[in-house]
Amino acid sequence: MSKDLKQLHQYVSDELSLRERAVRQLRRGREEILQERIDADLNRKALAEFQGDLERRTAVSNARLDKMDETEKQAEWSRLHDNRAKKERAGVRFGFTRNQVDGWRVEFEQMGQAARVRVSKLLGPNGPGVIGREGTFSSLLIDAFLSNEARNDSLLGRLTEIIDFGKVERTR
Repeated sequence: MSKDLKQLHQYVSDELSLRERAVRQLRRGREEILQERIDADLNRKALAEFQGDLERRTAVSNARLDKMDETEKQAEWSRLHDNRAKKERAGVRFGFTRNQVDGWRVEFEQMGQAARVRVSKLLGPNGPGVIGREGTFSSLLIDAFLSNEARNDSLLGRLTEIIDFGKVERTR
């Protein structure tokens, strides 16, 4: 019987050891599960914070993009407005200059007609385009006006002499 008791004692000891080992494994398992849950909660919270941060960054980036798009639109509008204003100013300047040149052309034609100087349209007023004379249009025009002025002075002097002579004869 002592042998049986020893065996029984050995059997109970082994069973108790198995039970203790099973309890320890169960506790370790529960602790591990509890730790995994805590870690999972921490990871979930960290991921939620990271997601919130990413969403805020995305919103800021989208706002910047929208603002950049708006800034680009404003810059494009400003550039187009400036170009249009430049074109309008250039058009006004061109029109003014063209009208001024046309006015000068008409004045030169009138002066040429008054001085009886004809200009060849093929050669133009700056070239040797005066028909029947040598020199440029401007020099011939000046010469014609000086000649006309001298002639007018001479005619005025002669007219004055005639009028003075007529007064002298009347007084006699």
